[in-house]
Amino acid sequence: MAEFIKIKNSQALNKSPLRQAALQIAESGLVAIDTKKTIDANLKIDGNKLTVGGQEYELKSGGRLLFFAVGKCAFLATSQVINILGEKIDEGVAIDVAPAPIDLPTAKIKFFSGDHPFPSAKNVEATKTLINFLSDAGPQDFVLGIVSGGGSTLLCQPTGFDWEKEKAAVSELFKSGANIQELNTFRKHISLARGGQLANLIKSAESAILIFSDVPGDNLSFISSGPTVLDETTALDAREVCNRYNVCRPDNFLPAWIIETPKDNSIFSQVNNFLVMSNKVALSAMIKQAESLGFKAQIKQTAIEGEAQVIGRRLAQEIKESPAKTAFLYGGETTVKTTGSGRGGRNQEVVLAALPLLSADTLIMSLASDGVDNTEVAGALADNLIIKKTKDLNLSVEDYLTNNDSFTFFEQVGGHIFTGQTGSNVSDLMLILKM
Repeated sequence: MAEFIKIKNSQALNKSPLRQAALQIAESGLVAIDTKKTIDANLKIDGNKLTVGGQEYELKSGGRLLFFAVGKCAFLATSQVINILGEKIDEGVAIDVAPAPIDLPTAKIKFFSGDHPFPSAKNVEATKTLINFLSDAGPQDFVLGIVSGGGSTLLCQPTGFDWEKEKAAVSELFKSGANIQELNTFRKHISLARGGQLANLIKSAESAILIFSDVPGDNLSFISSGPTVLDETTALDAREVCNRYNVCRPDNFLPAWIIETPKDNSIFSQVNNFLVMSNKVALSAMIKQAESLGFKAQIKQTAIEGEAQVIGRRLAQEIKESPAKTAFLYGGETTVKTTGSGRGGRNQEVVLAALPLLSADTLIMSLASDGVDNTEVAGALADNLIIKKTKDLNLSVEDYLTNNDSFTFFEQVGGHIFTGQTGSNVSDLMLILKM
């Protein structure tokens, strides 16, 4: 049996040759995006010469090396940065959704655990600490940053309103099926830490930011709402999103709370942003694994978007019309328009929607690369074994889809994929196989 490190319940799931192949393919993708390995490949130090993302910098005499990390990769990335730079780090702040690490030195770096997918008072306080810390960066200092998915929620610093108003507005956008570009266009314009605002704080210092993408298409200005990147959207764009989904209204969210983001190019002249990880890395590893198992494999899309149920049905149809030993791979992020009161996530909903269209020789799997599909599981798989269990239990797939209750469905029939929080985040990974 193949060795599985990332997929914790692989032994329980591994009940057929088709499942074993799918699990091996998914495992290879998760291993390829390991955060510590990514930091190793992109950060070197030799005396006062610091190499970040392949670019060399000279640390100035008398200056400080300041460090910050935000997002779902923050704590794992920080641990490896400490291993590489050690005492070279003068001060730092790290904000993640994971529990604060107890095995890392904390004298120089402050660790904060925030909430996700909605902001909280904890997020506000952590972000305030980060803003105060970065505001002190001067011309002699060097700022090293890590930005990864999840930062949009963590970097909560509203003006004129409180985090509860932001939570209510973002919750409505989620329920209405707003995509990540729409969500982050809105979020960039309601915080003093998103949409280039952190770059504005450190503009007098030289800086290098390593960015882990969880956004389809890898547009840096949308990853964690682009805290160190010149924002391409405007306050007017944010208001349009707000109005499109009927979020801007007197009882919910006032348009006056939407602010403009920094647009002066000079602010970003010393900020160097490096994209170091995306779902393309995971998908490339997955296609190699699929080919080694004898499948004719193809990366169909790296930026798949759309309503989860529609995408699930489309994927099932695509594999149905393909020859045997075919593997199709996808990366991206779907949306769920919530109409019911059940539990679930977009990955589980993709798989559930595909289930009625699967033939006996096909399998679909969809999982969140961070290990959290709006529930404690990463996602789900479906195949002929799940089809049989569904019939045995006389379950109605359509009823569970209508109620957005994919978690409960797979809880009964099996198929959940459990990884725990992976410390990686490159959006969602999907595969569909025909034996």
